[in-house]
Amino acid sequence: DWENELYYLRAALTADPKDPEINRLCGMALGERGQFDQAIACWHRVEEARPTDEEALRNISVLTERRARSRGDFGGDEDETAKKLRLRNQQQEEQTHEQKLLKKILAEPKNLANYLELSQYYINEERYQDSEDLLGKAYEVSDGDMEIREKWEDSQLRRLRQQISLAKDPAEKKKFQAKYFEKELDVCKNRVERYPNNLAFRYELGYRYMLTKQYNDAIRELQGAKNDPRRKGVCMLVLGQCFQQIKQYRLAMSHYDLAIQEIPDRDVDNKKKALYVAGRLALHLKNVDAAEKYLSTLAGLDFTYKDVAALLDKIAHLRENPESGVKQEPNPAPDRSDAD
Repeated sequence: DWENELYYLRAALTADPKDPEINRLCGMALGERGQFDQAIACWHRVEEARPTDEEALRNISVLTERRARSRGDFGGDEDETAKKLRLRNQQQEEQTHEQKLLKKILAEPKNLANYLELSQYYINEERYQDSEDLLGKAYEVSDGDMEIREKWEDSQLRRLRQQISLAKDPAEKKKFQAKYFEKELDVCKNRVERYPNNLAFRYELGYRYMLTKQYNDAIRELQGAKNDPRRKGVCMLVLGQCFQQIKQYRLAMSHYDLAIQEIPDRDVDNKKKALYVAGRLALHLKNVDAAEKYLSTLAGLDFTYKDVAALLDKIAHLRENPESGVKQEPNPAPDRSDAD
């Protein structure tokens, strides 16, 4: 039920409170259930992680207005009857606006501005399937306009995220998540094909290859994207994770070292991730001195980070009993919380 859904989403958010995708799903779920303050906070975190994300800005605006309505904050005192009447009139005006745009589209089927305006109206109303269908038609009549195609792709992702949020059955939710990851990867491929010199798109594609365990493809894209100075550190981190998954441990370690150097101090989350994965891998490679260096630095930043305290205890035990050896597994396959 929805309480279980919120429980799992909040657990995921606690594990990685700044992850934009987790915050997006939480924002949708909380907004649908009228928990506007928490939903708005989630969307603000999406906006902080991705300042150009139009969906985050729109949802903050829509949820702020819905919160005001729910509190009866209409800029003046109204009795209940007046409120209901005003809301009914507003709904009728919105319906009329939709009908007017639909008539314009019928009268001028090649005028893309009408499609875009109506699509935005559907998005504001969280009618994502309607927005996707409309933009699909707009793409057909536009003779393959790339801007329309990108908006259509974005609408498809938005609709899949909504399906994930609304799914009650865990198996169904997992099915929608698989579709979402597949579509997201496809969209990233299309963006790289259209904009081959845009390193941000190459990073996004490489990151999604990593998430879907296509490590060789991920390495290819990320090695190109690392030339972007804004993403060099996080590229090195994700490259290290890919090399580690294909058991190229020395390459992985050298990339973790570079990631620790390149990730700015203000990016605390990724800095901690880089120190953690480097420390675990060094311990697996029986380089106790390096493991202690990385994990001690991490403990200085956040002693409660994952199992860092236990790992430091293990290192102390090895110092006292060097003959005991190291039984430390390499890091597990990265997931959506392992890198942004």
